[in-house]
Amino acid sequence: MDAAPVMIWVSGVDKLCTWFNKPWLDFTGRSLQQELGNGWAEGVHPIDLRRCLDIYIKQFDARERFRMQYRLRRHDGTYCWIDDIGVPRHARDGTFLGYWGSCTDVDEAAARLEGKIAVPRRTEGDAKSSSQLAVLIDSIQDYAIYMIDQQGRVMSWNRGAARIKGYSAEEIVGQDFSVFYTEADRQKGLPMQELGRALAEGRYEAELWQRRNDGTEFLASTLINAIYDNDGNHIGFAMVTRDVTEKPHT
Repeated sequence: MDAAPVMIWVSGVDKLCTWFNKPWLDFTGRSLQQELGNGWAEGVHPIDLRRCLDIYIKQFDARERFRMQYRLRRHDGTYCWIDDIGVPRHARDGTFLGYWGSCTDVDEAAARLEGKIAVPRRTEGDAKSSSQLAVLIDSIQDYAIYMIDQQGRVMSWNRGAARIKGYSAEEIVGQDFSVFYTEADRQKGLPMQELGRALAEGRYEAELWQRRNDGTEFLASTLINAIYDNDGNHIGFAMVTRDVTEKPHT
């Protein structure tokens, strides 16, 4: 597990962590002894800590798999978004042994994504235009404009998205975009089906009911565009959503 490309942790039946692999320790810059037990929690951003522990304890008690995102302090003091997946461990006779988890640095993935789509031989005028475009997109209030990666994780978030969907950028970046969809649509597999259509056709348009952060629903007119880098490799999707709830629900 020390050779794995992801950060890995292991916990016992008492919910306390008993081991971390080398990539985790390299990321945090801390020793194994410092991270053991609840020591790892010292590196979680104070704003995310309560939510992080609540999810961990609830799913641990239910013996269920979980996935959560939180900010973890890197060895240089920078907080980076981590995508953490926890899975119950069992002995061959079914005895519960605790959990093990695998963590991915979402910020690093985003940096690689940005590197792939960077325009070669960019001039000072290009950079200025790109900066102005970013400011313009962020200022748009009537449309939710955001980007997701190939796995459906939100990578960017404008002010219109915050207004329409009720999530701040801090709350939603790194999260799976399927959280916007109703439970009925998720059961049908619609979020991933939409991405499949967009990937096959280049773009996809639909009107579906989506969920806001407060649980209310709205009719969303959504345009999905597949995004490719300069070498033609697929790297994600651009999403544009508008609230058209005033239209009749059919």
